[in-house]
Amino acid sequence: KREDHSLRGDGVRVWNGTGNRVWGNDVHDARDVTLANARDNVVAHNRIAGGRYGLQLVFAPRNTLEDNLLDANLTGIAVLYSDSVGIRRNVVQHSRGVSGAGMAFKESGQCIVEDNDVVHCAVGAKTNAPTSPEAIITFTRNRFAHNIAGMDFYGENGGHLLHDNRFERNLVQVSVSAAMSARGN
Repeated sequence: KREDHSLRGDGVRVWNGTGNRVWGNDVHDARDVTLANARDNVVAHNRIAGGRYGLQLVFAPRNTLEDNLLDANLTGIAVLYSDSVGIRRNVVQHSRGVSGAGMAFKESGQCIVEDNDVVHCAVGAKTNAPTSPEAIITFTRNRFAHNIAGMDFYGENGGHLLHDNRFERNLVQVSVSAAMSARGN
């Protein structure tokens, strides 16, 4: 029997690091791959499967996540209190934890999320409303398919930008808790 996710060790942890390259790793059944208090790093071309958070950024601004495969993690990518993150060309699939998502954002802004494929997750992308009008997240050319909810926006003020995204066969395409949680162009 495998240990509970929270009891496992991290696959990779970057703490207070700048300018690192986490490149080409194959991480299975670890707790998380975490960048904490770390900025200006690149995480690319990794395969991360069977963990709690595939990639977790905590107080980690200006990081780049590109060309990764995140498979069967409870949450694929979690961006917490981290601004100016670039998330491009990742495949996030089978993130079906009870509170999990393909991508989750909390108190993070000025992020660019583009050309990702988010498939068969509880929620494709989940985010709270921006903390200020300039702290929006821009979602461009992403594919959200076969999720319970393609995207879920919660919060009362502000809004994020969505354009040229594809929503295919999600049970609910986009859910919004308040009128200004998201706006489309």
